[in-house]
Amino acid sequence: MKNHLDELEISAAAAGLDLEDGAKDHLQACVSCRRLVTEFQDAIQARRAQMMRREPDWEAQKEAVLEQLPQIGTVTRRWHTAWARPLLAAAATIFLAIGVGVLYPRPGSLPSPTPNPNLPIEQILAEAENLLADDGLLDFQVFDNITDDDLNALFSGQAS
Repeated sequence: MKNHLDELEISAAAAGLDLEDGAKDHLQACVSCRRLVTEFQDAIQARRAQMMRREPDWEAQKEAVLEQLPQIGTVTRRWHTAWARPLLAAAATIFLAIGVGVLYPRPGSLPSPTPNPNLPIEQILAEAENLLADDGLLDFQVFDNITDDDLNALFSGQAS
């Protein structure tokens, strides 16, 4: 026969869980172990009661919060709300006007490009055909062999 129940078996018995047959028989026969289980159950009940006493009064807290809220229909306006919205609207309008003026300049304010009628169409087509015939990726390597003189001649219409 066992000496006495260990702490886990006493806790399980206090919680109302099933014990092994040997532990259950010992608990029925041993006064000392039954007393420990009863004391443990009493301690649990006392702690539960203590916790229930300290539970907050939720209704009183709800009432206290509701008393601090403004009543329905009363609106408190802050001093800056009277002029803040019109000021923000004016600033947004000015910002929009400046943005439109910067992005869309007046017609005639930019120089218009003038076509060069002296540039022969055959030269343009030959250069385009050479560029399209290149198997490389279209990137800046096309411009690697062009000199400043070639660029000046190309834009002035005197290409060689």
